[in-house]
Amino acid sequence: VQGVESSQQTLESRGEACSLCGNQTRHFENKKNDAVPEEKMVQCAECGVWVFQICALYTGGADGKLTCPSCVLKRGETVGFPVCKQKHFKGASEIQKCQLSDSIEEGVQRTLEKAYGDRAKEQGVSLDEVERAEGLCIRVLSNFEKKQHVGKEMLNRYGSKGCPSEFPVRSKCIGLFQKIHGIDVLLFAMYVYEYDQNCPAPNRRRVYISHLDSAQYFEPKCYRTTVYQSILMEYLRYVKDRGFHTAHIWSCPPPPGEDRIFFVHPSHQLMPQEDTLRSWYNKMLEKSKDEGIVIRTTTLHDEYFNQTTASPEFQHREDPLSLPYFEGDYTPGEIETIIKQLNEKGVQPTDDAADEVMKHLGNNIEKMKGNFIVAHLRNRRFAAAVERGEDVSAWLEDSDEELVRSKRAKISGKEPRPTLSPFDASGSGTATSGSLGEKPELPAGGAPPTKTEGLSSDSKKRSIGE
Repeated sequence: VQGVESSQQTLESRGEACSLCGNQTRHFENKKNDAVPEEKMVQCAECGVWVFQICALYTGGADGKLTCPSCVLKRGETVGFPVCKQKHFKGASEIQKCQLSDSIEEGVQRTLEKAYGDRAKEQGVSLDEVERAEGLCIRVLSNFEKKQHVGKEMLNRYGSKGCPSEFPVRSKCIGLFQKIHGIDVLLFAMYVYEYDQNCPAPNRRRVYISHLDSAQYFEPKCYRTTVYQSILMEYLRYVKDRGFHTAHIWSCPPPPGEDRIFFVHPSHQLMPQEDTLRSWYNKMLEKSKDEGIVIRTTTLHDEYFNQTTASPEFQHREDPLSLPYFEGDYTPGEIETIIKQLNEKGVQPTDDAADEVMKHLGNNIEKMKGNFIVAHLRNRRFAAAVERGEDVSAWLEDSDEELVRSKRAKISGKEPRPTLSPFDASGSGTATSGSLGEKPELPAGGAPPTKTEGLSSDSKKRSIGE
């Protein structure tokens, strides 16, 4: 009867019955929403596995027994909800392969096999008993060419001195997947920029390691650092074989609260501090030296701003045109800022004085010079020949007198001396007997190389523009 409240409505208005199901057995209490309820688990009646009740969409069957989704899929049936009959789902392994991904993947597996052997010795067990990293897959996720434009201020100030307006560059993203509980999870990603033979100097035949990022779910975690460092090492090995002579790394951890590649990270994952990340890179490069991938490491400041340690082939340049100019690097942005400040003060470039931009930039970089890492993949004679634009297709595989000196220096504890410059002492740019087309002379007293072969047929197939 309209206007007369039923007993059920009375219970609902008092909060003693649910207005949706009408069940009177529920007793509502005022509570604060700060408790974490425990997830109920149920056991599959067929295979015996335990699953969360909500994950199995189980609300309690007529017989009180659960058949988990895996068993339902095996039988090809449906129990209360439709089941997809598609038996094959594409995974990371079906992403197209390439020479780079195969090379890195094979190198990582070799490194892991060695790590398994070392771990077996440490634990005193057989190799079969050692826990292994399974389900790994490495693929190149993006690979495209673009034009990197030079900053407006840089171009206005140095355009008349031969500053290029743009640098052609190839951007690549390399990703590591691991199959965890049947799902391919992207755990590690790395962005690199490759400046090939067609790029103007000083970027020609250089690579820039732009960004690294990871999610802390690699299993087992004892091999995580080994695998991540191995990816970088195998990439450097690959580009060295293709004729790139120098790799550059800016060791710069993201500020708190900022993510680089992955949108979000696990709450338990800590971002590395500046010194920790720098140490991580340096350890990777030391391993690369031991394997003959890297000849020598230095810093951007010591390479270009410190006259006592700078490579001789670059001592004839004292302006920013001698510096590599990379996409997203510290140097291009800082040069733009410095030039704007100098323009505001009315400081114009002069030929008879030290370049003011170079002076200010050197002072800024010196404060954090350890973060700007330069890795020499080939000797400096090769690099200088590339800078001059010479044909290096007939260049002999490095006899690596630098590598020999680097190993001797490691034993003696002294820093190896840079290779003799192909330029004369006056810096006039006249090539000496160390230029391309002639067999490099061994330094006085230097041991002859054990092997001086040309580039391998496989290396020749990998064109610099690949």
